[in-house]
Amino acid sequence: MAAVLDEADRAAVGLFPPGTSVAGDLSAASGPGTTGPTGSVAATSPGETGPGPTQDAWEVGLGVASELTAKGGWASLTAGRRFGDSLAVSAVGHFTASKVGGVGVQAEYVPLLASNWIHPVVGLEVPILFGSNVLVGVEPRVAVEVKPTAATAIELGVPFVYFVVAPAQERPWYLLGQLSAKVDF
Repeated sequence: MAAVLDEADRAAVGLFPPGTSVAGDLSAASGPGTTGPTGSVAATSPGETGPGPTQDAWEVGLGVASELTAKGGWASLTAGRRFGDSLAVSAVGHFTASKVGGVGVQAEYVPLLASNWIHPVVGLEVPILFGSNVLVGVEPRVAVEVKPTAATAIELGVPFVYFVVAPAQERPWYLLGQLSAKVDF
């Protein structure tokens, strides 16, 4: 499986080299060593990606998730560790308008194009919500992450939450839309 993912990553980088934009060059004055439209420094030679790979870093984030099929959702505060460009593990605190709170642990993985400014993300979280009842669930997620700078990220995703421990009167699944911002330090 790892060999397949490595081949997919190499093929994707061949089609969309790091540091290139699918929208084209929006700055008339861009060139080697100049600042492009996102404030990033353009590569100084073909194949060079600019800032390079992300080092291990602590990460904090703030996000909101809203149910796509009805009204409701939660705000989340995350704190964790990013390991290079591809893996992050975080603790999560959830807060809702109905005074239900919760905690969780999540992992996120960038399967390909990790060093690009925009790339896919897959994640998995185990949320535990506390209210009148305790809900324990699993939340797989697919997302797109945009990194305007090496230390910041904005993520737009679609989590599917399924509560494996929930009262009989509660609906066990929720499809959410999620927006989050993260900062590495």
